Amino acid sequence: MSKAASFMVIDGWQELPGRLLCRPVLYNDLAYLRLKDLFALKTLIAVNEHRDVLSRLRLAKEHSTAAWTSLPGAPFGGIERSPGDDIGAFLRFVKTQFDPGEKLMIKCPPGIYGNGLTELTEAGFELLSTELNHHVALTAPLAIHPMQERRLNKARKAKCAFEKWPLDGDHAQQLHRFISDCRQAQGLQVNISCEDFRRATEQLPSAYMGYAVQLDGQLIAATVVVRVTDRIAYNYLPASDRAYHHLSPMVLLMVHVYEELSRQGFGIMDWGITSISGEEQVSLARFKEAMGAQRGEKGYLGITL
Repeated sequence: MSKAASFMVIDGWQELPGRLLCRPVLYNDLAYLRLKDLFALKTLIAVNEHRDVLSRLRLAKEHSTAAWTSLPGAPFGGIERSPGDDIGAFLRFVKTQFDPGEKLMIKCPPGIYGNGLTELTEAGFELLSTELNHHVALTAPLAIHPMQERRLNKARKAKCAFEKWPLDGDHAQQLHRFISDCRQAQGLQVNISCEDFRRATEQLPSAYMGYAVQLDGQLIAATVVVRVTDRIAYNYLPASDRAYHHLSPMVLLMVHVYEELSRQGFGIMDWGITSISGEEQVSLARFKEAMGAQRGEKGYLGITL
């Protein structure tokens, strides 16, 4: 087992003292965090004798909250870890770096990322809630329900066309407007403003990928995929125009997205949560599973020191 030579705390936006030996997650990247409304940031790390980073946990505060959270404004945070690192010792160190009465909140990733739920609960963190999460294994043969196969053929016969969608300037604005309109038609809202979306795609161009389906030049389905790690991509903002649901453009879109991500070397597509406050969204879960997705879980943990 590899053990850390020492532990360190980095306040604010300073860079790491050495190489990051664990697999980096986009949401822990300083460039990503600079997009958020944070006023305090602490990075706790375990390092070896060469000052290379074995494990990392970033905790931050927003202006509107008192708790230290990993991570505000992101789908999740949690511990990035190298194989064999002693997470128990690292978490004991973490708890010594905050004042009595302070609250720490950990938004753990789904298990496909390696979430550390067991180690966190053993360290005294309480599991506050869980959400259903779905993912698609891109390394296995695609297994979608026969009904979806029929819908896929229907979309193809109607000449629905899949394409990569650029995310520069007005293209990003156009895509965000389409996704927002589709969500509003369902009584939902996009969780990122158009201005913030444009800023994210401009400042992190390699992290965001746009895909769309058009019919006779009309945008009828689209999604934005986020490069979270070198092996996992997140299907962030899928949406389709209800007026074209009879053609099932989302089925066509997702089949092509699977193919695109697989060609780029991704092994998993994270399809995000399929529940609201722990309550399963049954019809959405049914659709994802008909498209070959598997169930998983992500947890929210907290501790008051």
